[in-house]
Amino acid sequence: MTSFNNGYISVAIAAVFWGTIGLFVKILSGMGLSVEAIVFTRLFYGALILAVIMTLKSGNCFKVDLKGLLMMGFMGIFTQAAFNLIYFKTIEIIGVASAAVLLYVAPVLITILSWLIFKEVLNPFKKIGLVVCLLGAFMAITGGHLAALHMNQKGILLGLLSAVIYAMLSITSKIAIERYDPLTVIFYSFVFGTVAITPFVPSHDFVTLFSKLDIMALSVTMGLVPAAFAYFSYFRGLGQKIDLSIVGIISTLELLVSVLIGRLFLNESITMLKTVGLSLIVLSIFISQYQGHKVKKSVI
Repeated sequence: MTSFNNGYISVAIAAVFWGTIGLFVKILSGMGLSVEAIVFTRLFYGALILAVIMTLKSGNCFKVDLKGLLMMGFMGIFTQAAFNLIYFKTIEIIGVASAAVLLYVAPVLITILSWLIFKEVLNPFKKIGLVVCLLGAFMAITGGHLAALHMNQKGILLGLLSAVIYAMLSITSKIAIERYDPLTVIFYSFVFGTVAITPFVPSHDFVTLFSKLDIMALSVTMGLVPAAFAYFSYFRGLGQKIDLSIVGIISTLELLVSVLIGRLFLNESITMLKTVGLSLIVLSIFISQYQGHKVKKSVI
């Protein structure tokens, strides 16, 4: 299997791990934790787990220059702390599945930014894939009814904002891992994100976080699966010099996992039209990736 294919597989694995985020958010929120505390939990334990991995691998992973720290500081504050806070609030307002659907207007933004920054070619397959993806997302979030857009407007706006920040994550991550080890990038972005969110966490939540074993166990698992492992796999995939536009489409696998979890574990409804919408999103993945495998061309 080529490194080209391995890169896309790594991104797909990350997307599946990210798809479990909503379940953790709902469970921890149900236990009384604030959204700010849940964001802290994910980043704090994610950073701790990565620190252990980096120590075992090589102490050199911690070395980074000032320019790198500034870049990772930006990533930590905006694409970690801010993104998680906005996305988790969206989940609280409109549910796991709907929040995930709104997040995935990001492929459109990623494709536009990739075209502007990395000069990636917008071939017909990518364009068709993006249109199909948008149509599927619309059907999945509204069930085909425009009136649904007027419901939970705050949640919808927050979901779209999370998509904008998610697109920023893909762009800044690709730039960062060209210069630094992926573990280094993830670790410091988590550290800066933890520092940024800490002042907003209610003091009583800190007591709860570190005094109840069931919450601690869930917190560590959240730091492990949809945080440390997910981002490491994602950055590892980007490091294979793959097409960022296709990465944005493949990442919509997170949506499918989120919807499945919402239906099976959180009793969120899935209508026939929403199912059609999700199917279109899956179809968009194959449309876009078909051209990518055909040309097998790196953007770098």
